[in-house]
Amino acid sequence: MEPKSIQHRPRLFIAQKLQAVVTAQATGEREAARQLRYAERTVRLWVQEQSKLASFEGSKTRKKNTDNCGAKPILTAAHALVTYMKDLRRHELAVTSSHIMQFLREDNME
Repeated sequence: MEPKSIQHRPRLFIAQKLQAVVTAQATGEREAARQLRYAERTVRLWVQEQSKLASFEGSKTRKKNTDNCGAKPILTAAHALVTYMKDLRRHELAVTSSHIMQFLREDNME
């Protein structure tokens, strides 16, 4: 028995989403979803977000999302921590985890 291939969800570029919106406005959301082979709910969502998709400043043919993607950073002051570590190294001191934890507790933990 062969393993099933993983079917990834298609992630469309903003330009493709805008083209789907134009098709939906011309033929209706249900017909556009059928023609383009996208989920009807997805096409309806793109129609609702049309102004957000159209006002996106950037490459519409390379970007897939209009929002910031990815996880939020754990350390909010990562740049300050790097600077602190470099300062320790410049003074030829050891950089240990206790130094880092002390820096985070004193200066940057909220």
